[in-house]
Amino acid sequence: MAFAPDGKTIAAPAPNGIIQFQDAATGQVLGEFPGPPDRVTALAFGPDGRLFSGSVDGTVLAWLRRATNREPADPK
Repeated sequence: MAFAPDGKTIAAPAPNGIIQFQDAATGQVLGEFPGPPDRVTALAFGPDGRLFSGSVDGTVLAWLRRATNREPADPK
């Protein structure tokens, strides 16, 4: 599992190859998408909210769509 930079969203791999996004406070599923073809063994968010996944076969993927609908904080 991984917390999004906003601290309000969690990404979690499901056994069926889906990556779910959940509300960190309630566990409510906010959305999901098909993960990589092999079992997910690692998840991490970048500071801009983009999700990265690692698979059992050693593949690391950077997902293009941000996992949250919130804009990243202004770095200024």
